[in-house]
Amino acid sequence: MKRPWLRLSSFFLLAALVTFACLAQGNATTTYAQSPGPDLCVRDFEDVNQNGAYDIGEPPFIGLGVFVSLASSDVITGSLTTSPDLDCLRTLSPGEYTVEFTGWEPHQPTTDTRQNITLEDDTVTVDFGVARLRAGDDEDEIPPAGEPRAQEGEPVNRVCMLVFNDLNENGQREEGEELIAGIDINLRVDQSDAIIETVITTDEDFVCFGDLGIGAYRIQLVPGPHYRPTTAIELGPAFVDRGNRVWAEFGAITLDPFTSDAVLPNYVTDEDELTLDQEVRVLLAILGTGMVVLFMIGMGAIVLGVTRR
Repeated sequence: MKRPWLRLSSFFLLAALVTFACLAQGNATTTYAQSPGPDLCVRDFEDVNQNGAYDIGEPPFIGLGVFVSLASSDVITGSLTTSPDLDCLRTLSPGEYTVEFTGWEPHQPTTDTRQNITLEDDTVTVDFGVARLRAGDDEDEIPPAGEPRAQEGEPVNRVCMLVFNDLNENGQREEGEELIAGIDINLRVDQSDAIIETVITTDEDFVCFGDLGIGAYRIQLVPGPHYRPTTAIELGPAFVDRGNRVWAEFGAITLDPFTSDAVLPNYVTDEDELTLDQEVRVLLAILGTGMVVLFMIGMGAIVLGVTRR
């Protein structure tokens, strides 16, 4: 006597295997190699002849703050120039970007401090020139009292910061935007998580890390529920000698601690990142196949019970 349930079970098992193969194949084809994007490079230089353009032989002006943002968006990165050649952001997505330079005071910029850049397929280099003030230069170019400046004869490095209330969220300090007090700023040695020192911002003036020796450092605003940054929150100054002065102006918006913005991080979601890892896909395929097999076995048991009556 032929056993129909055996044939049905074989059919369901074959169907389950085919389903698993299809799911695995589908997952295997969802991983694509992404082609590298264009680079955005910055060349800072001392504009000796003050013509607003880089000329061969003009020395670098290391230590500028560089903030890069997407057009009409928040700052996506910020750092200090450290290379005597080019400082580059690698493999960015094509689009409109804004590059802003800070930290050139008390000297005089000879190019625009804020430049709009279009990235397509090729690397773009942004030039920023600074005319260095010498002894006897116009004192009107020197920042007013209260702002940090280099003092001759001091053998140590200092980094001074403030946080301003960026009311229009454009990442630039403007008239009427007051300072924010009570925000912690940490100092670390580069490539280390150990905190060397912490300062707390005031609503009156810059706060500083002093007595810094030669080396690379990381300076970071401590995230908090009462403010949302509108500029980069981390800088990486590097000193190759002594007597340097670096200062930075961080922008932020103060928040009501009971609003949703006070507890959610400030970032722009990239749709390309909303994908599952390959291992997760395979696991889901296996689970789905297992459910299909259980369903097929259940159906086979029902059919077997009906045929035996």
